Amino acid sequence: MTTIYRKSQYKGQREKVVIIGGGLGAITAAYGLTAPEQNGKYDVTIHTMGWRLGGKGASGRNAHIADRIEEHGLHIWFGCYDNAFTMMKNIYDELDRPPDAPLATLDTAFRGLDHFVLEEKIGDEWRSWQINFPSNDLQPGGRPSLWAFLEIIMAWIKRAAKSFGHHPSVKRDSLFDDLEAHLHAPEHRASPLDKLSYDSSRLHLGDLVESLHEHISDKAKSGHKPPPLWAKAMAKGIQLLAEGIWWAVQDKMDVDDVRQLWIMTNLGTTISRGILLDNLMHNGVDSIDGVEGRAWLYKHASLADDAAGDPNGLAFTHGPIQALYDACFAYPKGDTDNPDFSAATLLRACLWLPFSYKGHFCFEMQAGMGDTVFVPAYEALLSRGVKFNFFSMATDMKADATGENIESVTLSQQVNLEGGYYDPLVNVNGLPCWPSTPDFDQIVEGDALRDRKINLEHYTSGWQNCGPENQLMAGQDFDHVIFTVPLPAHNHVCPDLVAASPAWKKAATAVKATRTLAAQFWFNVSRQELGVRTPAVVTGTFVEPWASLADFTHLLPRESWGNRSVNYLNYTCGVLPDTAGDTQAKANEYVFESARDYIRDHSQPLWPRAHDRGDIKGFNWNALVAEEGVRGEDRLRAQYLRANIDPNELYILSTHGGINNRPKTQAAGIKNLFFAGDWTNNGFNISSVEGAVMSGLQASRALSGWPKDIVGEDPGSLSPSG
Repeated sequence: MTTIYRKSQYKGQREKVVIIGGGLGAITAAYGLTAPEQNGKYDVTIHTMGWRLGGKGASGRNAHIADRIEEHGLHIWFGCYDNAFTMMKNIYDELDRPPDAPLATLDTAFRGLDHFVLEEKIGDEWRSWQINFPSNDLQPGGRPSLWAFLEIIMAWIKRAAKSFGHHPSVKRDSLFDDLEAHLHAPEHRASPLDKLSYDSSRLHLGDLVESLHEHISDKAKSGHKPPPLWAKAMAKGIQLLAEGIWWAVQDKMDVDDVRQLWIMTNLGTTISRGILLDNLMHNGVDSIDGVEGRAWLYKHASLADDAAGDPNGLAFTHGPIQALYDACFAYPKGDTDNPDFSAATLLRACLWLPFSYKGHFCFEMQAGMGDTVFVPAYEALLSRGVKFNFFSMATDMKADATGENIESVTLSQQVNLEGGYYDPLVNVNGLPCWPSTPDFDQIVEGDALRDRKINLEHYTSGWQNCGPENQLMAGQDFDHVIFTVPLPAHNHVCPDLVAASPAWKKAATAVKATRTLAAQFWFNVSRQELGVRTPAVVTGTFVEPWASLADFTHLLPRESWGNRSVNYLNYTCGVLPDTAGDTQAKANEYVFESARDYIRDHSQPLWPRAHDRGDIKGFNWNALVAEEGVRGEDRLRAQYLRANIDPNELYILSTHGGINNRPKTQAAGIKNLFFAGDWTNNGFNISSVEGAVMSGLQASRALSGWPKDIVGEDPGSLSPSG
């Protein structure tokens, strides 16, 4: 790669910014500070442990096994990631790769996906529920207001009601006229709302849903805050609608289409009632953060929890809600029997993911996360003049005597470099990539690292840093510090600073995180030969903890299998319980045993033709790619299995009551210190690509004033409107 450094246009003294950490929050902060709008005002240096960028999103290429892609987990991008896609489009445009280069543009780097499959356990049978999201021509930008979301939901419910056969009538009945009067002017009616408890079977549901949608649309257009009684009347009308639909379909729950449409209808009516009854138009969505997500849904359900047929359980503990809990690893201590997810964060996800996506519901990267995201970002930032120090571990930060500014940052070099400089990338089939391990030939201690299998991205690696120690001083080496080290590792770096700041200490002790596990399986047979019954999509709600999985066969051409028969690739991930063990070795063995049991005992619905074929009973381990001579379950060890237990790798949870514990970018109260990372209170508050990008942009803005606007922060976007 030829690096062309952009000459700074800034005429004054450039301000020096040190960024600690190399994840997406760090990359985004550097992107913001070196944007063309900054005119070269900031001199930015990134210091990161290990040999690559990416943090929990890092991926590498295994040079010893076909340059295969090895990820921290299963990564997809959702279409509502407005800020992340805007940044990546700018990066790809700026790189201006040759048209015939691999991943030349954003459109070739990301492929839209409009289908999602959920696995439903009906009795003893697994059934696949394919949810289809229509693509659109929208471009990354704003998100609808909460009013607009409510209107979108009611329009969807109206379509669902018609699917159930409830169309508007020519003449409305008297029961409906009474309800209409309450909806038009509830504050002037003397009759209590509880008198509207009609026999649902007598109410014309087609007229009811039509009127509810009209009233919501009128209020959305006016932008006025609804009178409390109006909101209660609307919520009552929505309840009657849900009760009426359930009365008509409750005996048809064994029919897949009916059951699935009921689940979506119940979720839509429940969320609408919750928005209205909790006055979220005025109070903001964060006002319900103290409630657990499913508890909030049950609170606002239209039907009783003990209703025959369990209409609420169908909607709230299965299907899309279960998929969301799994995707967000919403299980403290990795305990899938005790989920915990903030109602505020759940509501944002329920609205943003399906109702504000641009182009496609989600997108698959066309190479590893490192290849698709972090290499282009690295190359673009290099061209902007950003400096990178790899193998640079922050071991201390100290404030000055007043406690108002960071005075020093201590960095310990993990290794000594042969030439004093590290070239981090490798070329795989014409694509620049990060390797899965450092280039040991560039490191003085390379043989020892290789022999001991040291992971320099881990605080718990057991490696004694052997390079020089550098103490950076304020006013000389830096003016500002952006701290992006994952929250669980803060006490490894600067325990005194953490203890001295109430907000920081609160975050370090109260924000919860969980371990995770991941696996990638390469098969020497095709999906057809395995009997895969679903399209090549992302699948959710399967057997815990391996509930989320994806067909990533499209990545095989990016690897170097040559003449070897490799025809199918599957990724899966989940939470790793604390009981798995307190060392990396124990956790690794737990993941192997869990993956073995998952494939042997539970994978038949996924890959039926890999089970009980011919003379082979149970799973045919020969279907997995491995070296010749490897037999049975040992072929599983040839796959990529990962236990993420180091403080750098823990997944930050969105537990109820947790938003106020998350620190904002300047929460430490230190003038020249800024936070960035998926662990901050960034507005998205799910540990995700978009959350990390929003946080990095917030750090850039707090320091420099740019960017002025960040999608998802505007007052009408699920925040208090007053």
